[in-house]
Amino acid sequence: MAIADLLHSYAQAVDRKDADGAAGLFAPDGELVVYPEAGGGPPSALRGRDEIAKALAGLDRYRATFHEISSHTIELAEDTAGSRTACVAHHVSGAKGEERDRVWHLHYTDTFRRETEGWRIARRELRIEFVKESPLGLP
Repeated sequence: MAIADLLHSYAQAVDRKDADGAAGLFAPDGELVVYPEAGGGPPSALRGRDEIAKALAGLDRYRATFHEISSHTIELAEDTAGSRTACVAHHVSGAKGEERDRVWHLHYTDTFRRETEGWRIARRELRIEFVKESPLGLP
């Protein structure tokens, strides 16, 4: 349950635009590897909480995000674990009345490590499977 909570806590921190809170869920030497949108190219790798927090702060460019976590599996060892998690991540941008929703359908592949402060993300790979963009139509 603690690892499932960690997965959901990350999504909630990102949606609150709490970059430091999300980065704090990583091990001190944790790594976030982001693959470009469905189609290839080399991934970008961020290492350590400070570097991860700085990158996640870039999500401020969106008016809102909303991460829906689904179909995750967890393989547990003693002080390590792995998981694969599906996520649909909405990214809302644009001026009032012209909002657009860019929806990423993605998978996280995670390695976790039990630290003194509890379970933390040791490595997270984010792979975008496909993207859909459409008008949002907010009132």
